[in-house]
Amino acid sequence: MIDIEDLGVGFFRQLAGQTPAGICLLDRRGKCLFTNRAFEDITGFSPQELSSGPSLGFFAAPDRMVARNKMQLAETLGRQRWGARVLRPDGKQRDVNAIAIDVTAAGRKATTLVLFDVTATLRLALKVSTINAFAQSLSTSGSIQDLLDQLSKRLVESTEALASVVLLLGSSPSRVTLAGSYGVSDAPQTWELPVSDPIWEAFERGKTRVLTHLEQSESSDGLLQRLAPALEWESVILVPLRASNKSLGVAACAYARDHDPDEAEVTFVKTPVGLAAEAVDHARLVDLAQQQAVTEERARLGRELHDSVSQTLYGIGLGAQSALEALNTDSGEAAESIDYILKLAAGGLTEMRTLLYKLRPESLAAEGLVEALRQHIGSLAERHKIALQLHLGEEPDLPLSSKHAVYRMVMEAVHNAVKHAQAETLKLSLEQRDGALSITIEDNGHGFDPSKDFSGHHGLDSMKERILSLGGQIDLESHLDVGTIVRATIPAPDNQGT
Repeated sequence: MIDIEDLGVGFFRQLAGQTPAGICLLDRRGKCLFTNRAFEDITGFSPQELSSGPSLGFFAAPDRMVARNKMQLAETLGRQRWGARVLRPDGKQRDVNAIAIDVTAAGRKATTLVLFDVTATLRLALKVSTINAFAQSLSTSGSIQDLLDQLSKRLVESTEALASVVLLLGSSPSRVTLAGSYGVSDAPQTWELPVSDPIWEAFERGKTRVLTHLEQSESSDGLLQRLAPALEWESVILVPLRASNKSLGVAACAYARDHDPDEAEVTFVKTPVGLAAEAVDHARLVDLAQQQAVTEERARLGRELHDSVSQTLYGIGLGAQSALEALNTDSGEAAESIDYILKLAAGGLTEMRTLLYKLRPESLAAEGLVEALRQHIGSLAERHKIALQLHLGEEPDLPLSSKHAVYRMVMEAVHNAVKHAQAETLKLSLEQRDGALSITIEDNGHGFDPSKDFSGHHGLDSMKERILSLGGQIDLESHLDVGTIVRATIPAPDNQGT
């Protein structure tokens, strides 16, 4: 127990006046006998309010009983320490570390309560943690809406904001779409922005804005002005989502009355919004690349259709004409022509099935990768009289999207061996080790010089892109007049894309 009389009342008051910690002397009933200025600043109560108010009434309700128990323990143990929250009269909360010390003052037992305001420290730690967690979640977020909903949630949880919405530019210059939200249940999904809307100004200028007194705004046309009265918004931070030197949208954090955001709050909000903007831009580029890949794939299939099936049909037409002419003069020649037609038709049917399979890859889900490769490569080898060796093993444990990529890479390599290298033998093996898939495709065709630039030729670029998109590796080994070996490795599903 500490005796304040031994320290000297003057010394105690001088010490209390100089420390940034809040100090309050309470009697055994919990009545405030003395407070320093720092204690009043932390709690927001005046000395008169503290002395006349309920015991420990400055603590938030859930922490009040804990504080009473800690102070009782301090009477017997001498000292107690705990974390708590102070609820100020203006509704704001402060995080504090509290210490209760058993003392005597003027011969009477009392308790000195010391409060250390750690609000800024804890909130800074929370914000750093939020940025780190959000950055890590970018690679695992699903759709753009999932990503922006997550952004809105984290902004509200790590600031004093009531709600957050993220708006993306729509199909027309003045139309925006609600792409993410937290704390808002009835906002419109799309909105036509008038030229006077501050959101549109944030889009156009690409600069952060802080709007205050929304409820008193004379303009009622804007989206925020429509939402503010119903949701009790008083001020809003508008941060544009910018990437690649263009505005993609705006993130808005809304605050209640008397909770206007300060400069530090604005600076923090800009960081996760900036991360989200880069992620949205990346997702859109990936989607654009996929659309372009579909277009290129269709063009390639069209060329294959022209180069193979249409030529086969032309050959069938010539054979039919020859058979018709020979029917009345030479039955043997007619029979040969008909046999030729049947072989062309069988080959054309095989080629058509292969092309149709490429157009309808969903059948891979039913057949499986191994069976699909066995059937389609087998048919191709039979038609082109190629000696084929297959070592395919069991069905690999890969997602369907990965199987599609593997199938198309293998078929591209086989197509190169058959159409361009004019191989006579072809070997294909699939081998699984620890969840990873190893692929080897070997032919004895013409080969090529790998040191030369073959960019854009023979589908080599698309083969590499498909494997690299799965986090895999691919290696090409080729020698002129010897052949080519393609080796690829696909990691286990848990490691793809890492």
